[in-house]
Amino acid sequence: MTKYILTSVHYNGAVQFEYDKAGLMLFYSVLDAELNEKQLFRLLQKLPRDESELAPLNENGYFTVKKLSEDLSFESFWMQYEKKIHPNRCEPIWKKLSDVKRLAAIKAIGPYNHYVEKTGVAKANPENYLKKEYWKTDWSKE
Repeated sequence: MTKYILTSVHYNGAVQFEYDKAGLMLFYSVLDAELNEKQLFRLLQKLPRDESELAPLNENGYFTVKKLSEDLSFESFWMQYEKKIHPNRCEPIWKKLSDVKRLAAIKAIGPYNHYVEKTGVAKANPENYLKKEYWKTDWSKE
């Protein structure tokens, strides 16, 4: 199964698509995207039912399509976060996150670590990082 994340300049969040080995769409999720009714209707009209239909979306300048090739497992998050406190409380929170949120959480660890080092602020426990969605903060502007 191949997964893709679609983002747009027209809305916050992302839409996830999953395709089988033949390139046919099996699943899509708009749970992480903040779409109004008109945007949702337009997305459904242009729904990329085949994997090959994603490329034109990426070329029009309004959308970005990224293939999910990263390891989005809890173990990957745990190894990268470095502060090892209460894994038994963190893993259930991780499992409830969508792939879009998992990807964002992992990608924000580096900027968050830099912020912590720069400011001397104590690093949050991984449970709080996940519960309070620290990855949504633009740490480079803090």
